[in-house]
Amino acid sequence: MTKLAVIFSVLVTLLTRNAATAAPVSALQGRDINGNATLTNTDPNAFFEYDPNLNVTWLRDWNYPETSSYGTFTCKPASPSDPQGIIGCPRGVLGWSSAMNWANTLSVGGFTGWALPITYATTDTTCSSSGGDPMQYAGYNCTGSPIGYLWYVELGNTAGSFTNAGPFLNMKSSSYWTRLVYEPDPAYVRWVFFTANGLLVPEGVQKYDSNFTVAVRLGDVCTENCNPVPVPATIALLGLGLIGISAARRKQV
Repeated sequence: MTKLAVIFSVLVTLLTRNAATAAPVSALQGRDINGNATLTNTDPNAFFEYDPNLNVTWLRDWNYPETSSYGTFTCKPASPSDPQGIIGCPRGVLGWSSAMNWANTLSVGGFTGWALPITYATTDTTCSSSGGDPMQYAGYNCTGSPIGYLWYVELGNTAGSFTNAGPFLNMKSSSYWTRLVYEPDPAYVRWVFFTANGLLVPEGVQKYDSNFTVAVRLGDVCTENCNPVPVPATIALLGLGLIGISAARRKQV
């Protein structure tokens, strides 16, 4: 075997190993309010975050109901020790019906089609523990749903610990509504995702049950200057390796 053949063989082996171990997760992409791609996903003009892994677009602001002064917030009545209803009632929380209405009627930058994030709690067997009903799943590490995949895989948080909000603004270490009902009690219970610790659990929707909410929509809002599909690192490295081999051969000639 010639020296060039040995070099090429080693290069291919290393690149193949890299391709097998590298996680195929693309970075979130920022979009401004008009749908134009921003330079980075943390750009001050980024209003949306497009997820190329799931082909969905998130609102960058995870407390947009409060930021946009949407409606009124239903919380537990004020107590003598909390006359203004502030303790236990952070600004931006909504009851489930209000949250659904807010998301479904939302129009931002002319973009509609928003909704609460879906969870697949009836089929998501990635969860680390099951709920009380054998057909319902709950617990940590539920990466089979968009919100769980985002929190665990893309943002790199781990069960029981919220350490990274990525490019998102106002992502509270708290609980967020999803739009899935809890089948054993569909009239009063919905699935809630806790960004505080990555837990997916059912929670009641009684009059004063309120949580934070974020909106998501299918597809990319990008209208122009969209980010090109990046060249996979392995292909780029292989190209560099072939260039190096070609240069070595020319030197030998």
